[in-house]
Amino acid sequence: MDDVLDLRAHIDAIRACTDPVEILERSLKLTVSFEPKIHGIALALARLAPSDPDAAAAFEDRMKLRRAGLVEVLGMIEDQGKLRAGWTVRQIADVLWEASAPSSYEHLVVERGWSAKTFERWLIHLSHSFLKP
Repeated sequence: MDDVLDLRAHIDAIRACTDPVEILERSLKLTVSFEPKIHGIALALARLAPSDPDAAAAFEDRMKLRRAGLVEVLGMIEDQGKLRAGWTVRQIADVLWEASAPSSYEHLVVERGWSAKTFERWLIHLSHSFLKP
């Protein structure tokens, strides 16, 4: 799917940005824009993971990479002194990782009827709640 969707080109374009807050926003937007394209596969892997080691490994690999990207960009934001006090990079990464997970998309967009745009706005708003004004 990464090759079909040209994920590497999208990530490279995001990494070309110099402002880490913009990188974070673009990363979350990319997650939301890709989710409808991979949602069925992501849910299938998540549901198969407890009984299928290959599915578990594939799903875990994707989730680790997404979380590592969040940790990286949040570290850059922290280096610029832009994170609110009382939160660590890892805690914020955990929150944004969970909020942007396929299961969150499933609950809010598929089950609750949010539009993808509303889901995206919520993620961006949530991410900004961890930044200094």
